[in-house]
Amino acid sequence: MTLKRASTPSDENVSNAKKAKTPVDIEYDEGYNDPEADITLITSDGVYFKVHSFVLKASSIVFRNMLAVGNEDNTEVNLTDPDFENSNTVSTFLDACCGKAIPEPIDLYKSDDTDEIEAYSDLIKFARKYESNLVLSQLSSLLYKWQYSKLISPFGIFVIAYNMESPDLAAMAIRSCGGRTWALSDTTDEAKAVATDRLRTVNPTTRVCLLDPSGMSEAQLDEMPSPYRWALIRATHNQINEKELSKTDWKKVSNDFLHLIKMSKNYKEREESSNEDRITPPGVDLSGQFKVDFLMFVRHLKDSKFGAVEDRAFSCML
Repeated sequence: MTLKRASTPSDENVSNAKKAKTPVDIEYDEGYNDPEADITLITSDGVYFKVHSFVLKASSIVFRNMLAVGNEDNTEVNLTDPDFENSNTVSTFLDACCGKAIPEPIDLYKSDDTDEIEAYSDLIKFARKYESNLVLSQLSSLLYKWQYSKLISPFGIFVIAYNMESPDLAAMAIRSCGGRTWALSDTTDEAKAVATDRLRTVNPTTRVCLLDPSGMSEAQLDEMPSPYRWALIRATHNQINEKELSKTDWKKVSNDFLHLIKMSKNYKEREESSNEDRITPPGVDLSGQFKVDFLMFVRHLKDSKFGAVEDRAFSCML
């Protein structure tokens, strides 16, 4: 199974998806259609997910507060952001909450498939919005494994790292860059000449190091948060040996990147804003509704045959 980004629906399609539907019109997700589930998530592309509230409350601080006691009328949750609240992202998120593995990348070490990288980024954005440390920690651990196993390229790791707002993960991507360059896929001599010339192509410049910002496309640099872009440009300045990439001291570049990004005023402001906006979770008290949600989630994970379920359920509710 591979993770692919859903196509972004148009405003008209989103509007149509949110109109009242008859039971015949409703499209339920195949994996999440339990009639006994008490919550329905409606994605931006109009797919309905029937989910048990204890799964959402145990996996997400935001959902836990949204579905707290006293809000019993919240039986439907409309997910409206067309960029990352689509059915593909929600399905992967719920699978991860229920103990299923997040799909491994398919040959992202060689191809840097934009759709697949963005699909992981969408999952991160969703997990960050709904404050799911369970999913974020799982994906973070997998990224280190995938990088070591060469399932995803340093550029792919770097993109996912800045979406996760993890300078340490981005620094790891830099350290592992080595001699990786943008692949040359053009066939004609003229096309090859254009693709390798920074002054003639708007695409990533082939045969240039993946994490050399001077070889990236305008779109790639534009999507990169300014603290990461600034730190990467400075850290790589006069450090990359284009003739012999293997002689580049990527450990130094990585350390300089970490040093610089933590100096960035923009980065510090983003960190402070993130901390201020974070919803404080309820106190850890295994009594009342918290205990009910905890025990129900443990039972759900046991039904899913997932190991160490008590530790997993408790840790993700903190």
